[in-house]
Amino acid sequence: MASRPSIFLLHSEPALLQSLQALFYRAGYNARAYQDLHALIRSIAPKDIKDGAIVANAQQPEMQTNVLVELLSAAQPRLPIILLAARSDIATAVQALKSGASHFIEMPVVDRILLEEVENAIARPGHYA
Repeated sequence: MASRPSIFLLHSEPALLQSLQALFYRAGYNARAYQDLHALIRSIAPKDIKDGAIVANAQQPEMQTNVLVELLSAAQPRLPIILLAARSDIATAVQALKSGASHFIEMPVVDRILLEEVENAIARPGHYA
């Protein structure tokens, strides 16, 4: 039996994090939830992860979005990064995409659309090389 892709979730709001974890689990993913950026980085950095993605809240305390993307990319360059933002502007979205994020999605988002965006990011050539 093939292993399910892992989705690494990062969000500071426990209720939203739990909801996202349940959504991805129901969709057949191995969903792992983190409220702390450094705990997530420790979890993904040493691993040889075969497939999956990172879905993170773009608004991290005391951190610019591009720095968040750079830290996540450095820890696990094989995983696409999908950022979620409750409040954002075009400049922040562009900066995140230039820093290496695969997608920048404004919240709230329909579950089906979020799942499609994650599936598209995982399927995009260039990951898991």
